[in-house]
Amino acid sequence: MRLSRLLPILLVLSVPACDRRGEQAPIPDETFIQVMVDLRRAAAASAGDTSGFEAMRDSILADAGVTDSALYAWVNATAEDPERMGRVFRQIRDSMRARPDTVTN
Repeated sequence: MRLSRLLPILLVLSVPACDRRGEQAPIPDETFIQVMVDLRRAAAASAGDTSGFEAMRDSILADAGVTDSALYAWVNATAEDPERMGRVFRQIRDSMRARPDTVTN
């Protein structure tokens, strides 16, 4: 899945959380960015190997000390701040463009 397709999915997932004003993201933006970049690179490297990607995903999340629920919680907590979310996703995009073929795990 391309990064440009991921943003709308995350935004849709965040709609139910729009009334959570003032809620802090459970993980720092930098952690979210790095994990998302690593996950996208792992998806590209696994090229359709679902079990291979799942193993890489689990390793990436464990190494970062986060869960997939923490990633969703970040999206929910950030949903009311589209400028921040846009900035974060631009950083993810720029990181992918800088070194698209590198898995950092």
